[in-house]
Amino acid sequence: MGRCILTKKGKMKKSHLYVLIATVLSLALSIYLFFFMDHYDAKLYGIYVGLWVPSILGAFRVIETGRDGDGTD
Repeated sequence: MGRCILTKKGKMKKSHLYVLIATVLSLALSIYLFFFMDHYDAKLYGIYVGLWVPSILGAFRVIETGRDGDGTD
């Protein structure tokens, strides 16, 4: 079923940590752009950057699933 993202020592794998950091930064940037940036297109920029979060997570999931496969499509 689900795989554990922690190693045997209880630490998070580096690849998972990098993806987590990238998604949190993207979410924080999109919130900043949407609510606090003083530009006439700020809301559009915030929405655009906010779409990075599911894109990053989806791409990472596809890559991780491909690693687990037995080589067949």
